[in-house]
Amino acid sequence: MNDIIDTYRLKITDSRLSIQPKRDYLVKDIVIAVVATGILTCTPLLNLYHQTTWGVLSVGFVLGCFALYDLVFNANVTYIFDSNTRNIYQKIPGLYTRKLMPFEEMHLLSVIEDGLLHYAISSKKNKYGKSYLISHPFSESEKGWKKRALYESEILFCIEKHINQ
Repeated sequence: MNDIIDTYRLKITDSRLSIQPKRDYLVKDIVIAVVATGILTCTPLLNLYHQTTWGVLSVGFVLGCFALYDLVFNANVTYIFDSNTRNIYQKIPGLYTRKLMPFEEMHLLSVIEDGLLHYAISSKKNKYGKSYLISHPFSESEKGWKKRALYESEILFCIEKHINQ
């Protein structure tokens, strides 16, 4: 039980519930950043042709930019369900917090993308327009079904309970 709550960094207080659904990106981004750093530091030391050196350095630079973007805009995204204002907010720490929608406008979706199921929230006015993923992808394997059932019973239950207070 605590494992899934830790995975999603679910925090519940009297008036707020927050969740970080994309926290698992962090490890991937750190690995990519280490590879990019290795490429950018080691390539100039190698005796390569001029064009090859710049090609490899370009790959390292693109990887570094990708990792930085992902770290800032994906890994730390927090969705806050605030009972005091009855609104849902999206927070990118250190940059901004923006209001997404009121509780009454929220619609919970199960989205299948690339053959994998995700849970998302969207506005009731435009259910299939802009949506915000609030879960990891769940595969069709037995392990995926167990993770999905655990997510539904622990995380989704808390979100629905908090919204319907």
